[in-house]
Amino acid sequence: MAAPELWKLVPSVPGLLASSYGRVMVEPFVGIMPHGGKRKYGGFARKGCWDGARFIFVWRGKTYKVGRLVCEAFNGPAPKGRRVCMHLDENSRNNLPENLQWGTQKENLNAPGFIAYCQSRTGDNSPYVKGRINAAQKSLMTKKAKMTLDFACRVLSVFNGFDGPGADCLWWRTDDEYAPVTFLVNCNDLFFWGCADAERITPENIEILEKAVADVKAARKGTDNECYEGMHGEQLFCCRVRAMRPQAACYDEKYYDKAIWPLFDAAGPERSDADGKRKVA
Repeated sequence: MAAPELWKLVPSVPGLLASSYGRVMVEPFVGIMPHGGKRKYGGFARKGCWDGARFIFVWRGKTYKVGRLVCEAFNGPAPKGRRVCMHLDENSRNNLPENLQWGTQKENLNAPGFIAYCQSRTGDNSPYVKGRINAAQKSLMTKKAKMTLDFACRVLSVFNGFDGPGADCLWWRTDDEYAPVTFLVNCNDLFFWGCADAERITPENIEILEKAVADVKAARKGTDNECYEGMHGEQLFCCRVRAMRPQAACYDEKYYDKAIWPLFDAAGPERSDADGKRKVA
């Protein structure tokens, strides 16, 4: 038959009790309600919450280690120079009073199990090697973050809405395989009717985008549409990346001015499909 659970007050935390089963509890008390009446508080035994390394207990806005509370209740306050709560079986989940004692940090670090753990950390598992790997990964992540930021700024400088395309032509995604950020040019209905389409902008092809915008500006210079500058340069970019002319309907001044038609023609061979074949006047 198991021994009855014994509760003792924790000297340094008035109102808290610790038990011989390694549990803690707020000492039962009756409080006065704001609008009259009374209410009972406390009296519920708990092991605490596991934080990944030990059981903790939060009370009145402060976090306590359950092991220390139990050790103090059954072994008295930590003596000077022996402030570390040691688990004799080196199992931080076992907060039974007989498994706890006050000790020094040196004694704690020289526990047989901890020494065996340290000695096992050799080769790729050693703290030194892991530290070097973590430092290298952190440096690489920092470089990648800077490269991503530089690339994003470069893309946004093209889609500025002044002498370049507007931001309404630019899409982006940041989820799953598109993380941290992937930019795309909207090219719906550019190549075929009734299609949703987009072309990805990458560090490898952004120069094609910048060149396409610059070429459109140059083609419009001195024309009635010079004020539009680099607008539609993003559509030319899509054509050049795919080495494909736009569909025949795009060769209409309602959509694209004549100044940039030769640029579309130079992007790819003449098309013979139903959408791409141009009618001869």
